Amino acid sequence: MANLHTRNTACLALAYLCLVPTVQAAGTVTTTIASVRADTDGKGIIEFAQPVGGTPPGCVASGFGSMMSFNANNVGGKAVLAVALAAKAAGTQVFAAGAGTCTHYSNTIEDISYLLQR
Repeated sequence: MANLHTRNTACLALAYLCLVPTVQAAGTVTTTIASVRADTDGKGIIEFAQPVGGTPPGCVASGFGSMMSFNANNVGGKAVLAVALAAKAAGTQVFAAGAGTCTHYSNTIEDISYLLQR
């Protein structure tokens, strides 16, 4: 009977692990913006005055730990660029959350999920 209970518990644990969505690592930072870069292809980079904390994804390359990227070719990226430029001009703090991916700059810089001007 104990063997059956152990097997049922193991099956339930396995089912739970299969049904729970995986959590993706993502960085966060609250600081000012050091610089904003916009490239001619519509992609861009925000460099923060402090390194990104939280749990940045493993795709972030060494030397890019204080940056996040965006794509101004879409509405969300245009909004991020507008908020970044306004915060940089005003010298105000921002809160940035990463997306947990590095697609804009070939596995180098974390993509930004959202940017909040404080």
